[in-house]
Amino acid sequence: MPWDEIIGQKYAKKILKNSLKSNYLYHAYLFYGPSGCGKALTAKVYAQALNCQELEGDGCGRCFSCRLIEDGTHPDVIWLLPLKEEFSIKQVREIKRELSYKPIMGRRKVCVLLGVERLTREAANALLISLEEPPPEVTFIMSTTSPYRLLPTLLSRCQPIRFGSLPKEEIEEALLSWGAAEDVIPLVTTLCEGSLGRAKEYIDNEILKRKDVITAWLKNIEEGDLRSIFEITEVVSKGRVLEDLILILSILRRSSEPRALLPIMEGIVEIEKGVRFHTNTQLALEVLFLEYQRIIGQKSPSH
Repeated sequence: MPWDEIIGQKYAKKILKNSLKSNYLYHAYLFYGPSGCGKALTAKVYAQALNCQELEGDGCGRCFSCRLIEDGTHPDVIWLLPLKEEFSIKQVREIKRELSYKPIMGRRKVCVLLGVERLTREAANALLISLEEPPPEVTFIMSTTSPYRLLPTLLSRCQPIRFGSLPKEEIEEALLSWGAAEDVIPLVTTLCEGSLGRAKEYIDNEILKRKDVITAWLKNIEEGDLRSIFEITEVVSKGRVLEDLILILSILRRSSEPRALLPIMEGIVEIEKGVRFHTNTQLALEVLFLEYQRIIGQKSPSH
């Protein structure tokens, strides 16, 4: 069933399922929460439940309507994304015109606006008119990571539904079901910070290749290679600094002597603070790894 696709988010699913069961549908919902936690997926599943040809108040995931919604080609389910970093008044006017017509093949028209915090004030006011006088047989689903950026009048016209970050156990279970290698799951779970979408990106992109490269650099540093210090600090300081610092710490936790780990952890915390204040990250990293090399190079005291 489509609801099973949504990992976690018991609170959101309960509210939406209850609305379908009681046939008490709000004309507008606001899904809010961190990115990558299932807001867009839940919007799709809810649209399937509203328009399924086989089931009443639920989606089967198999009928023609459900498959069209899955593919993003259903004529009555409209997905709207910001153009050039924001929603324009022209987009909202076009949507209002389209929503004024009756559904073509479904029971309800569904308009999904992703990243609604990027509405211009003019576009938000135009949308507000539709929310105050909603067309019949239309459901709005808006999603945002920043509800505080929305007009209070817009917020007051929506049923808010909170989406939370996922616990590590649910992220790990999802990664296993996707076939992720077990040795990278703890690392990805740490980096994604409760975002399933971000976890999938890490599995799909270059993060694992970077892990191998950084591991090799750290090994060279432990062996006294100064050049690796300058190589790793140059690359990290010009990339995703905070992400790579967590990556480095995760690697060191598994490979370093305990006496070397504490000062590195303290150093990483200080560098993280510095990144936010635009200090010289590369210089701070060089000092950090030189200290790490010194500590590793010291002989363990004899017992």
